[in-house]
Amino acid sequence: MTRTKLYLLLIASFTLMFIGLVALGGHFWAAGQKGISMAMFLLAFASVFGQMGSLALFLRQRAQAQFRREQQARQQSERD
Repeated sequence: MTRTKLYLLLIASFTLMFIGLVALGGHFWAAGQKGISMAMFLLAFASVFGQMGSLALFLRQRAQAQFRREQQARQQSERD
């Protein structure tokens, strides 16, 4: 698995985790278990940071790959 695919998989996983934690937090809040619901909401908030970190790594990977392609194209044009 390439790094790009791994970062996309992480973004999707954190997104699903966020949705699930918010839904569980809402359920526990409605059930009257405020402590557990607050923990779920805090974990959902933490998963947002995971999403942002994975997105940043994904964008950095794409930028590095584009830079390498441009360098190779420049070297190829210099040889010709």
